[in-house]
Amino acid sequence: VDGVNILVYHSMFDLEEKILYYLDPANEQERIMIGQRGREIALSKNRFWDNVERLLLNGDKKYVNDYGVSYQPWKGHGNP
Repeated sequence: VDGVNILVYHSMFDLEEKILYYLDPANEQERIMIGQRGREIALSKNRFWDNVERLLLNGDKKYVNDYGVSYQPWKGHGNP
């Protein structure tokens, strides 16, 4: 959620405003809390064992990602 566990910007002007805001010592605690919450989510959702399990248990040709299950491999970024 923007401003809770991640920061999202929509333009270069927006990015500059957020950088200046969060680098202000008066907003240090808010910046630290957003970083901590984002880190907790990243560590809980991207565990090594979960990724290995997805690779090893893919014998039935199901492709699992954060968006669900598909029977077709992802073809993004120039993959055939």
